[in-house]
Amino acid sequence: MNGPSAREFRHDGLFYRSDDELVAAAAPFLRDGLAASETVVVVCAEPRASALVDALPGDGGDLLVLRPTELYRRTATTIAALQKLAERELANGRPGVRVMGEIDFGDDPEGKAEWSAYEAVINAAFAHVPMLWTVCAFNTRDLPEEVISAATQTHPHLLTATTRTPNPSYLEPAQFLRRSAAGGPGWLPPTPPDIDIPSLADVGQLRGGILGALEHTGLDIETRHHLVFAANEVATNAFDHGRPPVRVRLWCTPSRVICTVTDSGDGFDDRLAGYTRIGEARATAAAGLWTARQLVDHLDAARTGQGFTVRMILRSSGST
Repeated sequence: MNGPSAREFRHDGLFYRSDDELVAAAAPFLRDGLAASETVVVVCAEPRASALVDALPGDGGDLLVLRPTELYRRTATTIAALQKLAERELANGRPGVRVMGEIDFGDDPEGKAEWSAYEAVINAAFAHVPMLWTVCAFNTRDLPEEVISAATQTHPHLLTATTRTPNPSYLEPAQFLRRSAAGGPGWLPPTPPDIDIPSLADVGQLRGGILGALEHTGLDIETRHHLVFAANEVATNAFDHGRPPVRVRLWCTPSRVICTVTDSGDGFDDRLAGYTRIGEARATAAAGLWTARQLVDHLDAARTGQGFTVRMILRSSGST
């Protein structure tokens, strides 16, 4: 792969069926970055990480290798971490930053949807970050069809061992997210909620009730407070930007904790809201959602028959 360092944000999809196919496509991308003295990062599980390092000259030079769990923990925190990395390295005089990553999408539907949304969102979130080039690898042999289908729509270019070409299936981020949300609100347990506050008087009601309900979930105290803080941010948005009544419900299941906040307003149409700090000075609702996304494993929003609902999910320890 020839050519100068990326001069604007680039986001490529790399689809492969074998480790050899992955190495053949990714190694030139990594070698060119190292040769240009760029910051080069590989976020990949073994044995593929070692196979990529072995394909590089010497010991990989300044290559940084991370486990997927070190970066891909939550979508919003991943976006923030990559933004900081790129801004820091470019400020330190690096001519570019390249990241070759492979996300663990997990087994649950929310995880797959959240990380597929991430792949769309970064096209907007990183548009202002020059000289950043990310390549996302997808194992078409092992990943489910819905993940591969989403990946084909979220990467402006496709990378192979011999070519880098525009992707005719690419959708703009807002279009992809709107289409993904067309199925309606996310799944809720069929059982009665552990907490049901039909008309929240003020956000101060949330703390004691949520902490008490979470006491026997196995979540550590810090994580429980994260959910309280996230629910507080979303409920504050409902008071400030929605219409009463504001209803809060919470379910504690063996695999996850689900909290919903519903108000009678129309909600928002901006599917990018809350994924990045960009524009938060103009939209405090987006700032609150950004904070909430840092603290929970999944957040989605939809209009329902009862109003506008934001659903937050925390996975219990050991679940995926």
